[in-house]
This record gives sequence, structure tokens and C-alpha cells, in this order.
Amino acid sequence: PAVGFIADPSGLGAECFTNSDCNDGQYCNGQETCNQGHCIAGTTPCSSGFTCDEVNDACNAPTPPATTSTPPGGGGGGSGGSPTTSIGSTTIPVTTTILTSTTTIPTTSTSVPNPPPPNGTTTVPKTTTTAGLTTTINTTSTTTMPGFCPAQKALQNDGASLQILYHLRGAVLSKNSAGKNLIAAYYQHASEITDLFISQPHLRERSHELILKVLPAIGDMIAGRKGTLKESTVQDGVTFIDALSAHASPVLKQSLMALKRDIQGGSLFKTFGVEVQEN
Repeated sequence: PAVGFIADPSGLGAECFTNSDCNDGQYCNGQETCNQGHCIAGTTPCSSGFTCDEVNDACNAPTPPATTSTPPGGGGGGSGGSPTTSIGSTTIPVTTTILTSTTTIPTTSTSVPNPPPPNGTTTVPKTTTTAGLTTTINTTSTTTMPGFCPAQKALQNDGASLQILYHLRGAVLSKNSAGKNLIAAYYQHASEITDLFISQPHLRERSHELILKVLPAIGDMIAGRKGTLKESTVQDGVTFIDALSAHASPVLKQSLMALKRDIQGGSLFKTFGVEVQEN
């Protein structure tokens, strides 16, 4: 019998006379009712998926699963908002950490102080001799110059040729110290050379022509074969260095002259296994 069961004053054996006679005091099993003298059990007061809280006589809504979304424009450096995680009606920004690594190419050298360049960074020329190849690198405290790539400026829309030069850097030049020094020198002067290609279009055109001439030899080097160059192509390279030096700053000119000596002396080709043939 229910908690509210009372004696039947009529003597007819009835369990209840009102709904309150059937109330068992429990919230989560619903409201009991009295029907023709008999107590009828109630049903849960909570909707499907809700959790009944007997202590507080309440129905708790289910917690929705967390969802992650990215606003239009993307996140992490794009032109839109950052990704967010939503739990119910609460939106929580998601923080993405991007780790970057910097590779430093060490050089052994004798340093001679040089007057600071206009941008205020300190420039120190360094000379490194590796397997007969002497290359002068002018290093500064600022080494990252995003957006400056002389090869990209020279080749413009010629993406296929540009990719070959990228492979040369990764598959050949980065494999020994002499090549790493050339890479460092290239990026050291990338900003100035790019500016010269913009202000002196004839230099950009000549560099484009020279790159196309040496691409077959570069392809052989990437494939592990001996590259070959004609003497006339080598002379074109020397002439181009002279033309570029005529407009270069003293620091860039110093590096270009060191490269010219390595070309004319043959040490550059010997280091990378390139054969120079007569025309």
C-alpha cells in the first residue's frame, strides 16, 4: 500500500479515497493517483534523455557532446577567426601552438668588424675555406627576410624551374659545408638582390637566361650524375656577377667577388663535381 494509505472507514476494502492517499513521497517515480479506490503508480516526470534528481526534485538536461568548428576564413594565421569548441551554449576558443625550428649554419672564421648597415643590424664578414672553396659570407643579426627570393623574382611564373632550384638546395647544396655556406650567403643577400631585380629589370632578365642555361647541369647533379657546363655558360655567369656587382652594396659586392674567384679558379665546380667543357 502507498505511504498515505489510511483505514477504510466504509469497510469496503478501498486503498484510497483521494490522490494524496497514494503519494509515496518520491519525485522520480511520478505522481500516484487514486482510481476507484485503488492506487495507480505514476510515471517519470522527466523527458527522454533527461536525468532525474531525487534530491532536488528536478530533471537535468543531458550534456551535449563537444564540437569543434572553424569560422569562415580559417584559423592559425588565416584571415578569419580561431577554431572554437562548443559545449552546450558555451563557446571556448581553441588555442593552437605552432612550433618553428631554426637551423643555424656554423662557420669558423676570422671576424673583422664592418660599419653597421642602414637598418641598424650588425654585419660581420666571415671567410670560410672548405675543400679549396673559399666563400665570403656576410652575416647579420637579422637572418629572416620573408618574401624575398631572388630566384622567384627572376623566374616569375616559371614554377617548374623554381622547383628544380629548390631540389638543388635540398639534395645537393645542403649535403656539405660548402653548399651550406652558399645557401647562407644567398639568403643573407636575398633582400638586396631582389630589390636590384626590381629596380634593374635587365639584371632580372639576364639572371633568368643564365638559370635556364644551367638547369640541365643542375638536373644531373640532383640525379647523382656529373653535371657539365660549357665554357661560354661559365663566362656568362662571370659577366652577370660583374653586372650585379656594379649596382651592389659594398657588402654584397665583397661576397660576389669571392664567388667569382671560386668560379674562375675552378674550386666551385670541383667541390660539386661539375665538369666544364669547351664550346
